[in-house]
Order: sequence, then C-alpha cells, then structure tokens
Amino acid sequence: MRNDVFGNEDFWVLYLTLENVLYDENGNILKEIEEITYKNILTQLSTDFSVHSDIVHFYFQLNNFELLIESRFGCSNYLYLCYQEEKYLLGWWDLAMWHPYCLKYDELNLLLENIKKYDVNWKNSDVPLLLLKDFVGFGSDEQKECKELTTKSNNILDYQIYRITVTLP
Repeated sequence: MRNDVFGNEDFWVLYLTLENVLYDENGNILKEIEEITYKNILTQLSTDFSVHSDIVHFYFQLNNFELLIESRFGCSNYLYLCYQEEKYLLGWWDLAMWHPYCLKYDELNLLLENIKKYDVNWKNSDVPLLLLKDFVGFGSDEQKECKELTTKSNNILDYQIYRITVTLP
C-alpha cells in the first residue's frame, strides 16, 4: 500500500503518540499539529482506507482472517481479529486505559509474513510493522528483541518520511 500519508511525519506523530503535540525529553513543545493538517491527513487516507468521521480503518488480510486497526487520532488505537463478520478485540491503546500488549514479537513476525503473503495491498510495504508494533509486549528476558524491533521500526519510519521529502531528479 503506497499512500503518501505514510511519509508524513505528522501522521506518525498522531498515530504513534495519540497526541497532536510532539514534546522533547524536557516536556517542551517541539511541534503542534494543526486541525487543518489533521483534516488533510484524513482526506489523504480516505483515498485508500475506510475513514468514518475521524476513525480510520486499516485492514490486513491474513488468509481466512483479517486484522483491523481502528485508529482515532489523538484518542485511541484498537486492534481486532476479524472472522466471518465478527470482530474480536485483541488490544487497545488509549490515553486512559492502556492495554496494547496483545502480541508477542514472534507473533508479530508471523503476522507480517502472512500479510505479505495474502494481502496484495501491503505486499511490498513495511508500513504494517509500524502500525502494529505498539501492540507487541516484551518480557524482561526479551531486551534483544525489543531493541531489534525499535531499531527496525525507527529505520522504516525514517525511510518513509525521507522518501516523501526528497525529490529525485
């Protein structure tokens, strides 16, 4: 799936932090995302995804099942497993009730393999990793895997943003 919004830093701030403000380590405001920018992001997403009001649906085909992320920027992200018209809540991330850790690292990797195999919309994309990574929990004995996922996702995020900001001749 190649939607230009995935190369927009503002999209990733809204999605990954659930806030429209980006802070530095001292709590100072680095950037505030304006309402018009938010609306433009939703408009861009609506060309490839189902957008209902301010809720975006990201679907991932997994053979007989689908994964669904319902994202309401600045509020919440919900992860569902969908099968035969039913939705089963796996995990959520919002600012009041934080329960995102519903996947293990090896489960994430298996899901990503299946997304590449069964979902033509995401076949050659690393974006699903960025959208799903915050639902992965790590035990104290999994620091290597945690660092690996963090490094991998940061590299993909840097590349997604770089791809849009650099114009090739």
